[in-house]
Amino acid sequence: MKYQLTALEARVIGCLLEKQVTTPEQYPLSVNGVVTACNQKTNREPVMNLSESEVQNSWIIWSNVIIYAQ
Repeated sequence: MKYQLTALEARVIGCLLEKQVTTPEQYPLSVNGVVTACNQKTNREPVMNLSESEVQNSWIIWSNVIIYAQ
């Protein structure tokens, strides 16, 4: 099954991967930590202003896609 990520999903996943590599001692991340990473103004294109609920919903949707794809 091929799934096309939305910009929001790509940002959340990208931030989670980046944090896993750069700050593994911070795991598990808080939702606020992920939101802050997603809304970072530098080294992000496009710059986003995501809410906590948008980040949580994106993660829930993406998690379900992975579960159902298996």
